[in-house]
Amino acid sequence: MDFGRQGPILEHPRYFLCKWATFDAWGVASTVPAQPLHILQIVYGHPSAFRTTVGVLMSDTSLLRPHLYSLAVFPLPGSVFFPHTSLPLHVFEPRYLEMIETCIKDESPVAVARLKNQGAGPKLALPPLEDIAGVGFIKDYRRLEEGRLLVELYGAGKVRLEQEKPTDLPYRRFRCSLLEDHEEPQADAQVRLLRNLLLGLKEHGADLARVLAEEVNSGAPASVIADVCADLAFQEPDARQALLAMTSPTRRIEMIIHQLSDTWARFYADGGSGAERAKA
Repeated sequence: MDFGRQGPILEHPRYFLCKWATFDAWGVASTVPAQPLHILQIVYGHPSAFRTTVGVLMSDTSLLRPHLYSLAVFPLPGSVFFPHTSLPLHVFEPRYLEMIETCIKDESPVAVARLKNQGAGPKLALPPLEDIAGVGFIKDYRRLEEGRLLVELYGAGKVRLEQEKPTDLPYRRFRCSLLEDHEEPQADAQVRLLRNLLLGLKEHGADLARVLAEEVNSGAPASVIADVCADLAFQEPDARQALLAMTSPTRRIEMIIHQLSDTWARFYADGGSGAERAKA
């Protein structure tokens, strides 16, 4: 991949609208005109699809298997990383800079694990992590002043953290196992229900419904739709973590339908105007 003066950045980590931007030395600059793309267009062969550091589709879990014995883990508070989505990171701690540089050099993946709440007691040197973590490859990066990095990860799958590996490295590594979705023919019926719900919500001017409808109508498999829509529809970390741990696309889509139905029902009950609903 050509890491020149231009590179893809996420305009918003929840909406996955990508623009090309010319970076200054701080990684911040005005964007240049570009056609907005959403992640499923990129994954499924849009003509403007971004190239990857590994040169192949990053959602192929076979790429993860050689790395499962010792996988680099990036602990983040409140962060839940779904497969088939992008996660922008600003990396500045020396230990994680070393980790990312190694992943760039080796074209290896990194898992993003949510830190568990340690409460009010003394903080542990190795804080506990959630057992299930999203894992992805570095889709793009940009070096900044003072050695910092802007990094964009693309989710290739999810893993269970089985055992922490002893290491002299300043960052943590785990032996992991892949957590893969079940094949469920009934998931297609849930996709149709979700599509019908979003058609109704779009008529009321809900921006999020329009974005979700694009994903549902993309022709992607139910498991991909479940991951992308879960990431868009849920903000609360505990709910996101529970969805990440589920291996049933049908169940995840059922929860998305319930979340959307409940959210808009409460909003309409509160008397939101048409202009306000457009922002929902």
